[in-house]
Amino acid sequence: MPAHVSVLYPFVEPDQVDDQVIATLAAALGQVAAFDCRFERTRWFGQDVLWLDPEPAGWFRDLTALVWNAFPLHAPYGGAHDDVVPHLTAAECRLGSLSAVRAAEQAVLTGLPLSTRIEGVLLIAGTKAPSSWRLLHEFPLGRSQKPDP
Repeated sequence: MPAHVSVLYPFVEPDQVDDQVIATLAAALGQVAAFDCRFERTRWFGQDVLWLDPEPAGWFRDLTALVWNAFPLHAPYGGAHDDVVPHLTAAECRLGSLSAVRAAEQAVLTGLPLSTRIEGVLLIAGTKAPSSWRLLHEFPLGRSQKPDP
């Protein structure tokens, strides 16, 4: 799985992704122009998950809202959270120890800030089975405008 900021998870089961799902996603995402993004700091969800904070987060929130509006039966994180926090997961304690994740944070901090242009959204789907996640489709974002920072 490439580094990513999730737009909507969980989503349609992989075997249910068809031409209609692709067309609906394309219509929703076609409303959004490509944008610049910076990752300037790390944050934590409790002491479990280390993540990078994207700025501006509003563009990612807008993407989530657009896709959720197009697929209203698929609430972000199954409706488990009142606020969906855009984030790029860097490390999780469930995959290692807290001390290892703290060490990873120190290594990540030396590379910040990171700047990138978000030019597309990937539809990546899978199941709980190991190595089942795969890229199903890429949706380019518009190239015509740059948002204000």
